Amino acid sequence: MNSSGYEDAAPAEDAEELPAAEKELAEDAPWKKIQQNTFTRWCNEHLKCVNKSIGDLQRDLGDGLRLIALLEVLSQKKMGRKHH
Repeated sequence: MNSSGYEDAAPAEDAEELPAAEKELAEDAPWKKIQQNTFTRWCNEHLKCVNKSIGDLQRDLGDGLRLIALLEVLSQKKMGRKHH
């Protein structure tokens, strides 16, 4: 307990104490970034014919509109419904 009567928070874990899954994720980070950039470029290559682009996958595909545009380009078919 500290002077205010509360227990101090547990110290942050050291890198050596991280669980195996978290270590693997940390070690894969550069590879995952390369994959993300490669997929983003691939999407943008297909989307340029409809004058759209993706900068951030999570943000730009989040509302589904660019994803629908990508699917329409790849399938060469229009979706039958209006999208908001």
